[in-house]
Amino acid sequence: VGGIGSVLEALTSRLVDSTESAKLAAMMQLNGFMTGSMASLLFTRVFHAEATTLLTKVAPFLLASSVKIIACCIFYFGHRTIIEEACDKLTEEVAKGAAEAGKEPEKTDGAKKAD
Repeated sequence: VGGIGSVLEALTSRLVDSTESAKLAAMMQLNGFMTGSMASLLFTRVFHAEATTLLTKVAPFLLASSVKIIACCIFYFGHRTIIEEACDKLTEEVAKGAAEAGKEPEKTDGAKKAD
């Protein structure tokens, strides 16, 4: 996941109109502030320093994991198709640009090539 930031930036520039990008940046920043505030409030309520049972000891971890599971479900069932279409368009553009330059586009299957 080292390059996920670059992929998201490319997809954002592809999907969001340039006139709306400032609004998107402001909304993303507000979202970060709000979720940070909510998370600090929730984690201070869930954390128990003198916990004796396993459930109370791992409650903050369970809370964080449940939020991530919900976010993954929202992405998978909601936004996945939009992102996949944008990724396909970007891949086609890279292949077209490489073909025009006379080079074959690199295959990125997750494995490193050995020279």
